[in-house]
Amino acid sequence: MEKIGPIILIDDDMEDLETYKLAFDSLHLKNEILLFQSAEVALAYLKISIDPCFFILCDINMPKMNGIELRAELNKENFLSLKSIPFLFFSTSSHISHIFSAYNSSIQGYFQKPTDFKDIQLMFKTIVSYWGSSLIPVPSYFAENPYPKNVR
Repeated sequence: MEKIGPIILIDDDMEDLETYKLAFDSLHLKNEILLFQSAEVALAYLKISIDPCFFILCDINMPKMNGIELRAELNKENFLSLKSIPFLFFSTSSHISHIFSAYNSSIQGYFQKPTDFKDIQLMFKTIVSYWGSSLIPVPSYFAENPYPKNVR
């Protein structure tokens, strides 16, 4: 199943973001790849966008607002909760406290960043395949209620 909406990538390292974009581009997806170097800018975008998103792939360790804090902010927004956007962490850290904190914030996946480009491609292909097959309530809800006034 082909999912509409952009793939949101959030990481404070622009080189990493560009590498991830190349890896997604190599998969020849129709989805737009949106890059955000800060959680604050990504949050602002998500709050005003009415478009569905395929999924969010976010680094956990970032300055100012980290990934856990971003997830907490997204969980507070009823409108964003209804969009059922899969939220995944993509981090160099495999520390159990990070993983525990991440899942405690209601994420849908935690992946450790591979160092090899081919491994990144394979991981992204697997993530896209999984979430492309997963059913979510967004399309039918927003078709009937394109601008839910009482949700925001």
